[in-house]
Amino acid sequence: MLYAGLDIHKSFSQAILMTETGKIIKKRKIETSEEGMKEFFSGFDKVKVVIESTTIWEPVYECLENLGHEVKLSHPLKTKAIAYARIKTDKIDAKTLADLLRSNLLPESYIPRSNLLPESYIPPKSIREIIFQLIFIQKKVESG
Repeated sequence: MLYAGLDIHKSFSQAILMTETGKIIKKRKIETSEEGMKEFFSGFDKVKVVIESTTIWEPVYECLENLGHEVKLSHPLKTKAIAYARIKTDKIDAKTLADLLRSNLLPESYIPRSNLLPESYIPPKSIREIIFQLIFIQKKVESG
């Protein structure tokens, strides 16, 4: 089994690929895009990949899943605490993420699946919309 860690950023990401024993196979800075991911993982099937939960994790997660990899989303605060306790640094990089994943010490974030929601569900666009929905419901209840 191969393990990968990605320290994702808006334009570029640090990526590392290693074996179960921690031997580094590949390590480089890649473009945070579908092309960048395809290029880095070309020739490797069904890799266990970990990314940290950031503001841009969703498209990266989807891309990696679509490429056929098993993707895990790291819980940032818990990961930082474990990394600090084990290696005395709070810097979470691609290697640290991959090491935690291959050692089965990775704290994962919960990912709600879209198929759990009814097909008719439309997520609210803003607080204003939520307020309007609440007022509508309140008026409906009051009118009986």
